[in-house]
Amino acid sequence: MLVEAVGLLAARKIARVYGGETIQIPQGLGVDDAKRRRAMTEMIEEGFSVEAICRKLNVDRRTVQRLKVRLQEAAQTDLFSRANNDAA
Repeated sequence: MLVEAVGLLAARKIARVYGGETIQIPQGLGVDDAKRRRAMTEMIEEGFSVEAICRKLNVDRRTVQRLKVRLQEAAQTDLFSRANNDAA
């Protein structure tokens, strides 16, 4: 998997430096970003833990946490907008 992400030469260098450790390799931008984001959103809405989402979708913890905050902010904004519309 590491070789696929960075190539053989880079994988060997990484193994020399970090051999035996677990490291996170960012996924980067790609075609699957929208699918991954939808899957993260669904899992967050279904109540999965950040750790479970990271394991299942192979994404970084901070990525899930940022999306979770954005979803919470969007929900609060939506509730605030509805309250203002109902009052008018």
